[in-house]
Amino acid sequence: MRYLDVKRTKKKEVKKKSPIFKAIFLVLLGLVVAGMVWARSLSPMSVFSKIINPSGLKQTDGRINILLLGLDTRPDRPSSTLTDTVIVGSIDNEGKNATLISIPRDLWVPIDDDYSGKINSAYAIGEADQDKIDGGITLAKEKVEEVLGIPIHYYALINFEGFKKAIDILGGIEVDVENTFDDYHYPIPGREEDTCGITEDPIKIEDGKEATQSAEEIYLCRYDHLHFDKGLTKMDGETALRYARSRYAVGVEGGDFARAKRQQKVIIAAKNKLLSLPTLLNPGKLKELYDAYGEFVETDLGISEGQRLLEISQKLEKETIKNAVIDKDSELVVSPIDSDPYLGASVLIPKGGDFSQIQAFIQRLLFE
Repeated sequence: MRYLDVKRTKKKEVKKKSPIFKAIFLVLLGLVVAGMVWARSLSPMSVFSKIINPSGLKQTDGRINILLLGLDTRPDRPSSTLTDTVIVGSIDNEGKNATLISIPRDLWVPIDDDYSGKINSAYAIGEADQDKIDGGITLAKEKVEEVLGIPIHYYALINFEGFKKAIDILGGIEVDVENTFDDYHYPIPGREEDTCGITEDPIKIEDGKEATQSAEEIYLCRYDHLHFDKGLTKMDGETALRYARSRYAVGVEGGDFARAKRQQKVIIAAKNKLLSLPTLLNPGKLKELYDAYGEFVETDLGISEGQRLLEISQKLEKETIKNAVIDKDSELVVSPIDSDPYLGASVLIPKGGDFSQIQAFIQRLLFE
């Protein structure tokens, strides 16, 4: 059994952070090239030809694991520190294969000895602890390591405004939409408290879920209607973000698990566009990407490490990139019958009461 002796000691030293754009695994790797090409006045081909000692990359059992966190810091909620997206990208150090693992944000985890909560709150709780340096990312990494049973070597943190801007700089992406779907309750930023002209006091309902659904039915002006048709679709940044974030679609595309699969589709589409020659050979586009990543991304992945990862990623073929979602279909997590122990929240808990089944699944996924 590999990886399961993960050390979780908290460190307080200051990390050197290199602002590399895009907290989305293979997309992140390509944007390192944009920075190097512009900052060092190198041609794209000379970047590929430079050889860096592989030992400079952190890895365990031949795999490099990167935690990708997406922050919902839209203009109407600039201080939000909940991680709306939690994905681990694991890549073979020789470029033989790569795996994207989506962790549901509602997964219930022990945060410390006295408190448990959803895994998407770990970063926010760590950030609020002023006694710890880099407390947010340290705590988030620890919780993900405990769930998956593998070490996290690097992280990248991106906000959604950065996501949109990246897609637009690339000139849009093409995504293969698997199913036609409608979402009639996509939240419109800035309208969360809009009364839509209704003057009556809202009916107070004890069940939080019913209250949310009631609000959706009453305050229709708070929501947009999204529609996507099946097939290959060209998307700009805003459209790609909506496609990746939709949670309330009618039918099979509704819910967090379907959304996680769509997010992975967007990741692959962005990676393909970013690593295409028309992008890498366009100095103007590279400069735009370089200027943007420092504004929207935080990471501990250095330039030399990112360049080496890019070289590895060039060997990956479409069929060698696997996607996995920890969801009910995988029979790894379940919804508890009684929500009282979870503060009345809608959560997911590991089947069997601990994370051993999830960890065994990850072992098979990465090494068999």
